[in-house]
Amino acid sequence: MRRGPARLLALVGALLAVAACGGGDPAATGSAAPADAGIATSAIAEPPAWLDMFADYPRYLHHKRRLAIATTNKSGTAIEVTAIGLRAEHFDPLQEEAKSAKIAPGTRTDLQVDFGAVFDCAITTPLSAVVDIELVIPPEPTPLRFTVPIDPAPLDEMRDTECRQQAVTHAVAIGFAHQWSVDGTVLATDILLDRNIGDEPVTVESLRGTEIVTMRSVPRDTEPVAILDPGVPDLPIPVELAVIRCDPHAVGQATKPFEFKLWVAVGIREAQLMVLDPDDRLKAALQELIAQCIESGGL
Repeated sequence: MRRGPARLLALVGALLAVAACGGGDPAATGSAAPADAGIATSAIAEPPAWLDMFADYPRYLHHKRRLAIATTNKSGTAIEVTAIGLRAEHFDPLQEEAKSAKIAPGTRTDLQVDFGAVFDCAITTPLSAVVDIELVIPPEPTPLRFTVPIDPAPLDEMRDTECRQQAVTHAVAIGFAHQWSVDGTVLATDILLDRNIGDEPVTVESLRGTEIVTMRSVPRDTEPVAILDPGVPDLPIPVELAVIRCDPHAVGQATKPFEFKLWVAVGIREAQLMVLDPDDRLKAALQELIAQCIESGGL
């Protein structure tokens, strides 16, 4: 394999390291309003009626495995959230997280929290969820603690998705082969399916590359891509990886340049999205293809 100039590889590595900015919870601020008559300044047994909360799982938090707790202050005074935590029967419990988020009257702030691993995919009964929150409500300086029930439906969907993905990973191991060949701008390798347990058919229905590296099956445009039949322990799926964009803007803006996707079904179950990450050696080979593309002036 021809190796590109070291300076080009360094440039590509630096550009690929650029990631979307994150961190911190957005906190709305505003001038203090007169204390609302409905706000108590001592311990409250029930959460206040003016505090509205629900769970949201926006796409930008998926890779961080964090949840947004949308928190709306419907009172007439600014409040401050000093701690928050999720307790859901869907996931293993985690510790509360300290916060310093001010929420102005009539505004919403999305407070990020971690959530644990799926607790038990075998449970079929309805599951409940609450948020533990600590608030400072002026004029009382002492934080007050509340337990707020939330709609579990978004958590149900998250749990169901993860449980279906677990069914795939329990049935079969999926990964790139450790060998490949390069012809010009195309890297040829295999996706390997290795059966773990059971004997159901495993179907790779489709696959997809990234914003700068395409992935296509060989032969192309077959539907489904491949099937691991009952009684067969493993199956190689020939694929080609090729650079489709190498301009500095595209490379620098690519947040997940090597996150390849497959849709995989076990038996008659619905196909699930599975993410396939190359190991460091394969990533380096792909980075070199990108460097060669840049050296040649682009596609």
